[in-house]
Amino acid sequence: MLSDLGYDISVVSVLSGVDYHFSGNHLDLGEMKNDDASFFGKTKRMSAFKNFIDENKFDFIIDCRPKNVSLREVFIYRHIYKNRKVINVVHSHHLQTYFISPKWLSKVLFKNCFRIVGVSQAISAKIETVYGFKNVTTIYNSVKLNTSKNSEIPLDFPYLLYFGRIEDSIKNLSLLLASYKQSSLNEKGFHLVLLGDGPDKEKLKNFTKQLKLQNFIHFLDFTLNPEPIVSRAKCTVLTSHYEGLPMVLIESLSLGTPVISVEYNSGVKEIVKNGHNGLIVPNYSSNELANAFNRFFEDEALYLRCKENAKSSVAKFEMYNVSKQWNSLLQNS
Repeated sequence: MLSDLGYDISVVSVLSGVDYHFSGNHLDLGEMKNDDASFFGKTKRMSAFKNFIDENKFDFIIDCRPKNVSLREVFIYRHIYKNRKVINVVHSHHLQTYFISPKWLSKVLFKNCFRIVGVSQAISAKIETVYGFKNVTTIYNSVKLNTSKNSEIPLDFPYLLYFGRIEDSIKNLSLLLASYKQSSLNEKGFHLVLLGDGPDKEKLKNFTKQLKLQNFIHFLDFTLNPEPIVSRAKCTVLTSHYEGLPMVLIESLSLGTPVISVEYNSGVKEIVKNGHNGLIVPNYSSNELANAFNRFFEDEALYLRCKENAKSSVAKFEMYNVSKQWNSLLQNS
């Protein structure tokens, strides 16, 4: 996105590999860790990181990493990022993932960041409330559609969709399966598809068998291009315990697919307008979610209205609009 605006971009990845296009230099700390995960290997990675920052003389450092190890962050911010303009990006309403303990240490360490960027207004407001920072702003994550013409999908039935990581402790997919069971959708021929990989796939497959719904609940493997499956879904469903700015909702709506989401104290209401482009229901209630499923497919006028409004409702998340915000932030430094 920023390279399209003429910025020279370099990437430091803490996990091995980068699965998106970028231009510029790349330091793969994840690959270095795979080669040597010892304490000595850690010191080599930190040294390589510091040399990379020093040699490139960046105007800005945009740091999107989780930051939950206090000693590591003190070293990085005091010795590697020292005297540089750092933009700390916070992707989750679960602030413990992005700010170290104790709280006073986070206040000291991050107060001099050039900016702290929350990816939703709710996240930014929580940061200001909890830490009292005055250098907080909101810039949404952007969505860019894959223009692939390949639209073949292995599904020949109407379906609801979840796509993302199959990790029940975060995504609460047990609630999704139980709610589908309580609804009348399978009786009406609507299936449920879960698209993605993760540690709990087998556990949830077993739960599906316990529910006796293995003919109606389907698990598909992760794909780099989920758009054909998303665009043909009747709706996308999200049931997580917590989120930051749920990109699956934005991506789904941008493809014209309405959504049903449980309520969070984060960015859901900045994406979903209840009854306009989807439905929002209280979290942790299989009855409420099952009723929402039934309502969405029994009330044709409601469903068609949400589908018609889907694409236009997420215009503010388009890459062009988000890139203008980033450009303004960097240019007005």
